[in-house]
Amino acid sequence: MSHPFKRYCFVLAERLSKSINEIMSYSSAELSGWMAYDLTNDERWSSEYEKEKELEMSRSMTMEDRAKQMRQLLGGK
Repeated sequence: MSHPFKRYCFVLAERLSKSINEIMSYSSAELSGWMAYDLTNDERWSSEYEKEKELEMSRSMTMEDRAKQMRQLLGGK
């Protein structure tokens, strides 16, 4: 599952012993609150979320943008 938010909802459902339908019926504010709590209190989840978010972002980049980022990583301009 590549979408970090969707994956988070499944993790939350498992943790709370709820179905994914129950979790998806929560308000946006409640889900955002749960996610914010976990991102600030669970280093494992926070690190994994950031990696998935970066991967998702890189998939949407053009080849030119990827090359530019790679040059910056390698110290070029």
